[in-house]
Amino acid sequence: MKKSLAIVAAAMLLATPEVQAQSPQKPAEAIHFAKGGSSARIEGSIKGFESRRYTLRASKGQTMNASAGSKNGALQLVIFAPAQKPGLDMPLFSSERNGGIYEGILPATGDYLFEVSLLRSAARKEEKAEFVLEVSVSGKPEAGAKPVQTDKLDWPSQFDAKGSIACSKGEPDFRHRCDFRVKRNPYGATLWLLAPGSDKKVRVLYYEKRKFSTGDTLVPVEQQRQGDNWWVGIGQKEFYLIPDAILQGG
Repeated sequence: MKKSLAIVAAAMLLATPEVQAQSPQKPAEAIHFAKGGSSARIEGSIKGFESRRYTLRASKGQTMNASAGSKNGALQLVIFAPAQKPGLDMPLFSSERNGGIYEGILPATGDYLFEVSLLRSAARKEEKAEFVLEVSVSGKPEAGAKPVQTDKLDWPSQFDAKGSIACSKGEPDFRHRCDFRVKRNPYGATLWLLAPGSDKKVRVLYYEKRKFSTGDTLVPVEQQRQGDNWWVGIGQKEFYLIPDAILQGG
């Protein structure tokens, strides 16, 4: 009997889906050059799924060099341009994809985001890494370069359906209607939603394996079933009632 119980317990462990313990994302730290300087050197450490984010304001037309070094070869550096959103857009640079050093002429004026983390294979093993991030900027800005507006997202050019759903701001009373666009895929769907009370801010939601996410670990997402709908709360400020038909079609 004891042997049978042990076998059942082992089988349950094998059948349990992997749960990745995502560490809370710390706010990004601003990089400042010393007076008269044009470079900075930042030291830090991470473990598992932790990451460190840094921002640096630079101008279109300037040349930037950036690299992150560590004894742990699984360290990766990702750089996002001012108009790019982590989890939503393809980054300007990824050391895993492009190699270890970024060197290029900046495409826009604004805050560039640097994210240092471990590859998922190393993060799952709870590996650690001490790192050094080095960034330098040189050259003159392009004449007439203006900051990129990063608080707006355009509607997608391609989508499967559009319309409006019940939504609300501050309290989940769903007294308003929010326009949406949806693009379905074999794994779920991507939703673009006009944020409650705004005519400019578009909220992007990812739906996969019956889970919603925003692509940003700093923004908490709550969800629960209500009949044939998903009740979704974002940051305890935005609330949406999303019908299954929008996600699945039909």
